[in-house]
Amino acid sequence: MAGEEPALFRTVDGMIRRLEVEDEATSECVWHPDGRAFACATATRDITTVSYADGAQQRSFIGGHMTDILSLAWSANGALLASTSRDGGLVLWETKTQSMIKKFDYEKTMNVTWHPQAENYLNWTTSWGEVYICPDFLKDEAHIRLLKGPRARSPFFHDPLDDTSAIINGRKPLVNGRPKPLRAGTPDSLDILLGEGEEEDWIEDDDGAGYTNGNGKRTNGHLGPLDGHAGKRGYSDYWSPQIHEPFQPGATPWRGNRKYLCLNLIGFAWTVDQDTHHTVTVEFYDRELHRDFHFTDPYLYDKACLNEKGTLFSCPSSDDHPAMVFYRPHETWTTRADWRTQLPNGEEVTAIALSRNFVTVLTTKGYVRVYTLFGTPYRIWRQRGGPAVTCAAFDDYVLTIGNGPVGCDGCTQLVYSIEDVRQEHICQNEDVVALPQAGMLKNIFFSDDGDPCIYDSSGTLLILARWRTPGQAKWVPLLDTTQLDRLASGRKEEAYWPVAVAQGKFHCIILKGGDQHPYFPRPLLSEFDFKIPVSTLLPAKKASGEEVDDDEGMEESNAQSAARLEESFVRTSLLHSLLDDSSSVQTQLSHTRKTELTRRELEIDKILLQLLAVECREGEERGMRALEIVRLMRDRGGRMIEAAGKVAGRWGRNVLEDKIRELGERRLAGLEDGVEEGEEGDEL
Repeated sequence: MAGEEPALFRTVDGMIRRLEVEDEATSECVWHPDGRAFACATATRDITTVSYADGAQQRSFIGGHMTDILSLAWSANGALLASTSRDGGLVLWETKTQSMIKKFDYEKTMNVTWHPQAENYLNWTTSWGEVYICPDFLKDEAHIRLLKGPRARSPFFHDPLDDTSAIINGRKPLVNGRPKPLRAGTPDSLDILLGEGEEEDWIEDDDGAGYTNGNGKRTNGHLGPLDGHAGKRGYSDYWSPQIHEPFQPGATPWRGNRKYLCLNLIGFAWTVDQDTHHTVTVEFYDRELHRDFHFTDPYLYDKACLNEKGTLFSCPSSDDHPAMVFYRPHETWTTRADWRTQLPNGEEVTAIALSRNFVTVLTTKGYVRVYTLFGTPYRIWRQRGGPAVTCAAFDDYVLTIGNGPVGCDGCTQLVYSIEDVRQEHICQNEDVVALPQAGMLKNIFFSDDGDPCIYDSSGTLLILARWRTPGQAKWVPLLDTTQLDRLASGRKEEAYWPVAVAQGKFHCIILKGGDQHPYFPRPLLSEFDFKIPVSTLLPAKKASGEEVDDDEGMEESNAQSAARLEESFVRTSLLHSLLDDSSSVQTQLSHTRKTELTRRELEIDKILLQLLAVECREGEERGMRALEIVRLMRDRGGRMIEAAGKVAGRWGRNVLEDKIRELGERRLAGLEDGVEEGEEGDEL
């Protein structure tokens, strides 16, 4: 409502009933005092709360009214809710438990409201035009304490303020390098009014008379120097780095009473909070290969992994049991092959990963625990970087990520390690995850070819190249989703939830309406081709609306063709490099792998041949660049270089044709490519 015209933030469908003008029932939405949710009357004559952040339905107040609800009102601190209905019923609810405290039967009640200063007053009007003001309305001392107590929270299924993932190894979430203070267990307006460092300096020594010391406290001169004692430094002296919160790849946070535990190309698993227990459902895309299953979950699993062999779950500890890991295979020839194992007391699961050969569990103590698919403990070691963030696995490889050294911006850098568990060989050891400044890691997974991929908060998909050679790994961008053609018009505002990299494409879920996570009903998967951000050339004159003659139009067309081919060359070379790197660890290459390598080399040369044709069209002055393109060709038999010479001859570039022919002869003879650069320039 800040602008001249209200801006649509979110639409919540299917919550309130349709009403006619003459209906007495209310469709009003009443905000809870903490501003994080609102209450509304539903068509079933119940009261439901809706989250402001994501529009998800939260807890409901059920069974208090038999007729249409006419009004709702929160108490000043949000601990009590009052509601009236058409039959004259006035109901008081407790917000925390959604239980009905008391019900009154009055005649013709309409609107109801509480005293704004948390006094024990309740007021309501009737359809006869009467106003009732009732002091000392609540008689029970317990109810009066609720009314005059601290601010209550909105009734969430899973309150984000209780999210233990924000507390890592005993560290609280940080704001500007400091722990965020929470008064009475919930943020209030004072948190907004007080800026950084203002909690302790609200008393000022305006005239320099020594009213305060360095801690913002009054002093009579006998409390020592103004800076205070070394053991009692002010809160402003405390600093702690900003650390990355842990997360489970492919999982979403709670939204209402349900969340996705896992989302990938095999299928998806989600859980529903039923208060006393959870219900877990696992569905597959290929239902001819795997059968969907559903079970009641008394352990409250909060993490899951899914692949073609089985499903892995984990749950936090409770009063009844420690943290546990549960694996269920899809197929077995024995009567029972699923297994469950417990972690030592005081150790929680940070993230889990499942491959075709091993189960990996990352814990809050920094341990990396590896099990076989039948539950046998296989390896255990402590991760160097900490606190731990997440992990992923593929075949025998385990990738772990943790917080590393502090950067110049006060945030810890993420570091990763990759280890071959079976061979006990470290491929990469505590290397830095390439994130943009102030960027966050959104997801991590292995591609279908077994290469690590990450997706960051800037919308960029990156893949790790040459990671099997220690010290040689580098993160290469595969796709920048902010540069997609579908967003070129600027009319679409959407985000992307990464799912997988497979079959040479990026598979994701398109999120609209400001959503950051997928929700129910299950959205469809979309796929995008890779497009490495090499360059973006737009015809400047055409974009500005000016007329373009034929020559200028040809130049711009050539520039666009060159940019497209350059991107294709870099992308195809990267894919060939990834395939060649994975082939280097195989003792004997299959015929299919050899054929694929040869095909990709030929594809690179074809792209270079097309790029050569573009350079030849540009003119004689581009001859040196054209020869450089020919040198990049991988064909050693001479066929592609011979074709390059024919392209140069077709455009009348005779000197270039001679240089290409000479280059081909030298390659066949096993000599160096060409002559000195200065001599080439003179002859060309």
